[in-house]
Amino acid sequence: MSRPLFALAALAALVSLLAGAPSAHALAAGKPAIDFTLPTLDGKQVHLADLRGKVVLIDFWASWCTPCKQELPLLEKLHAKLARRGLVVLVININKDKADAARFAAAAKLTMTVPLDPKAQVVARYEPPKMPSSYVVDRKGIVRKVNAGFYGASDLARLEADLTALLEQK
Repeated sequence: MSRPLFALAALAALVSLLAGAPSAHALAAGKPAIDFTLPTLDGKQVHLADLRGKVVLIDFWASWCTPCKQELPLLEKLHAKLARRGLVVLVININKDKADAARFAAAAKLTMTVPLDPKAQVVARYEPPKMPSSYVVDRKGIVRKVNAGFYGASDLARLEADLTALLEQK
């Protein structure tokens, strides 16, 4: 795909995302998680395929998204609670400017892995229904749950229950 056409496709996916309109192609529960490789805020690379065999929570966020800013500190607490049991949390930032993500991550004292998707390549493939959206991925790489939006502690409690159940499975 040419660069202008790709940029247009990524923009269309982002507009759809912001409008809260899920596409018929959006990644759904029961489907394999779409593989990706992204740079992280700390200068490393994360490759989803390398995490096969682990339970992974993938969350898409942006520093301009108010529900995202409310959700991330709670995801950080969940990460701290479940990381020693094997949970991997990837909070994928879609800001164009790395500095915006870095400022928020530092202020919120995030220890989770923060992959960067400034060109919206991964978010365009996942097509999350809202911002933020989380994907619970099992050890085999299958999406088990999609949590669209963030509506407070009840969302976090459901995510924790789903993740705990998957972590208990061997």
